[in-house]
Amino acid sequence: MNMQVNPFTDEVDWNFDVQSAGLLFGLPDIGDSKVKVFHNDTFIQKVTNTYRFDKEHLKAVLTFLFAENHGDGLLLYGPFGCGKTSFIREVLGRLHWPTLMLSWNETSDTADLIGKTGISFGDTTFDPGPLTLAAKKGHVLVVNEIDRGRAGNLVALNDLLDGGKLVIKETGEVITPHPNFRLVCTANSAGSGDLTGAYTGSVRKLDPAFLDRFAMLEVGYMTLESEMDLMLTQFPEYLEASGHFVERMCKFASETRAKAADAAELLSTPLSTRALVRFFHYGRAMNLVSKITGNAQDLPEIMPVLEFCYLNRLSPEEREVARVALNMTFGN
Repeated sequence: MNMQVNPFTDEVDWNFDVQSAGLLFGLPDIGDSKVKVFHNDTFIQKVTNTYRFDKEHLKAVLTFLFAENHGDGLLLYGPFGCGKTSFIREVLGRLHWPTLMLSWNETSDTADLIGKTGISFGDTTFDPGPLTLAAKKGHVLVVNEIDRGRAGNLVALNDLLDGGKLVIKETGEVITPHPNFRLVCTANSAGSGDLTGAYTGSVRKLDPAFLDRFAMLEVGYMTLESEMDLMLTQFPEYLEASGHFVERMCKFASETRAKAADAAELLSTPLSTRALVRFFHYGRAMNLVSKITGNAQDLPEIMPVLEFCYLNRLSPEEREVARVALNMTFGN
């Protein structure tokens, strides 16, 4: 039988314009640094115009992306729902850097990265995986939840992370990574596994030798001020109704995170930034905006939306802790 490699024909336009990083990312105080914005129009991540960047995080990621590629990957780690994936998506989308995304889990293996063989009309075929395509074409490969799978299934990345070549044993092809190829991974821990018990054993410990091939950036939940700014920018109608309401909901989210980080508290699942955005989004759809004042009398109106977006996944004991924190935040 013949081996046929299914083609991947989309070509990337690597011509670029040089633009102000401050203007591109909405951070006028970032200095006079310039970045390349590619002319490429394939595999571009969708961006949100109201997104707010953390200046130091952005500087670190831009340094990684535009430094000469000598093999290192970048690991973004932090709690669930804090915005790791959305952050890298917003950066790459604005740069028009072609991006492939893959979610990793306990059943993922090397073939999910490199590619798989099959049979078509009597011929053996090879379908290149996202790692093969990204390395060959110069895409950024983003592997989400890298600590959810078995550490041994990540060995296919080691040679590339050492600045080497990617060997496709099924076809005999040897790929020299494109100069613009980058590998970015996200995780809920810094490779130490679940030390909190919040992930029911699904977050695994990563091999220290594997981690040694990464630059690492911790991405935590936003500060109260930054989160308020984000919510008011994305949902300005709440400010028109009651700016105090948004402030109190962000304070409530911060309080749940403090309690989740405290081993003495019963609450183990905080209200994440992702869930807070969901609350304001569905609150708008459920006409919450017309009912709020920013005071304790809002609580009966809040509860159906908050239950839908957050409280219903808590145990009865945790739900009670969250309700008490909500009442205190709203002065009840």
